[in-house]
Amino acid sequence: MSSLVCGHHPSQRWDTRGVKSITDGERTIELREIPNPHSTGMLVAYLPMEKVLFVSDLFTPGTPVDSSNTKGIENAAALYTAVTGANLEVDRIVGGHGDVAPLRDLAKVAAIRGQ
Repeated sequence: MSSLVCGHHPSQRWDTRGVKSITDGERTIELREIPNPHSTGMLVAYLPMEKVLFVSDLFTPGTPVDSSNTKGIENAAALYTAVTGANLEVDRIVGGHGDVAPLRDLAKVAAIRGQ
């Protein structure tokens, strides 16, 4: 049984990269700040073992991309840059607004910025 369920306090720490890791000894959640044009201090939650990234506002999985939405494309590009720059292994992105999508969907939106 997870120590979170048993009432034990998980360990928490911030590292020099501005990443906060929270673990109960079995699973780890990383809170990562994502520099972006939308909002200062925007965090995503990354589960390294599961290869899942939770994000809101910077990318909306499952939503058609409007190429005239330059702010939305800039936000997605910032997220993609942060994920790839940190060498995160992401299989799925779960949106706070939207659905679940593979990383390749984010890469396609980010690529529009360069066109």
